[in-house]
Amino acid sequence: KEFAKNNPDIIVHEDAMPHDLYQTKVQTLGASGQLSDVFFMKGNWAELFSRAGGIDPLEEILDADRV
Repeated sequence: KEFAKNNPDIIVHEDAMPHDLYQTKVQTLGASGQLSDVFFMKGNWAELFSRAGGIDPLEEILDADRV
């Protein structure tokens, strides 16, 4: 509630589901190019999703934010 109050321009949708169904959903959305801006995934999927163009590398963003 506090986040929503402080960030009215950001819409957060939450889905709760069992782990196995979530894994299937993430893989399906990734394959169709419809992943959310923020999502959880298995760490060992990161390289695969990145190579497939499903997620963007964050190095540039993180490096630009360093002081």
